[in-house]
Amino acid sequence: SLKHGNSEYSACAYVTFGSYTAGIYGDIPSGSEFIELGRKLTEKLTSNVNSSHGPVYFCYAAGCYINKPFKSAHKYFELSQYYCEQNGSFQWWGYNYPYQLFTMLFSGVALDEIHEKSKKMRTDLAKLNQPETMKWFLMWMQIIDNLKGISAEPTVLEGQYFKEHT
Repeated sequence: SLKHGNSEYSACAYVTFGSYTAGIYGDIPSGSEFIELGRKLTEKLTSNVNSSHGPVYFCYAAGCYINKPFKSAHKYFELSQYYCEQNGSFQWWGYNYPYQLFTMLFSGVALDEIHEKSKKMRTDLAKLNQPETMKWFLMWMQIIDNLKGISAEPTVLEGQYFKEHT
């Protein structure tokens, strides 16, 4: 990008570099600027939708709450999911679901609403055949059940979706 100018994949590099700069090196202002640069470049390239849009929005959502309200990430996870579905980026699409549950949960979305959305997400995720992502997703579903009081022991992740000790 520095040598030949921005390409459709530059946005992903900016967001990733920004995440590392903020998360690993602790330079939150600089990291946030690179993360924003990646998002803005992606939005500039939206008329030419490419396979990098899904991962860029995913990485942006995962890092945007560094300097924004946590619930602002959900919009970008949804955009990532949309672009991943459109472009066949199924691995990134699958990654979205556990993060969406996590983000909804910590953004104050009602547990009943999260529970209902998670059922559809689970059906979609099963079609993607991503066993490790499914385990992670089911752990979050179990957390939601525990918080709703559905599980017998709310401090242990053991129930319909997840068994902590297996």
